[in-house]
Amino acid sequence: MTPPLYNWLHLPINRVQMRRFSDLDHRARFDVIEANLLPILRGGKLHSREHMIEGLTASPAVLRKLVDGTDAGKLLVRVEPS
Repeated sequence: MTPPLYNWLHLPINRVQMRRFSDLDHRARFDVIEANLLPILRGGKLHSREHMIEGLTASPAVLRKLVDGTDAGKLLVRVEPS
């Protein structure tokens, strides 16, 4: 589990860069990316982490996990249709 980043103000002082990855930046190449990554994922060489939480009433706990760093990966809330 990755701990939350508390010392982020030290990044510029130490000349460290943080960069994000957004699929929106690469939407035009999605077909090529998918064709390359799916076989690797299905072959077990690439792993994705998912944490499924049941019910909309668990949403506050989900938000806490996003903020406090206790979850690494994709955090999902399953809501059953009423």
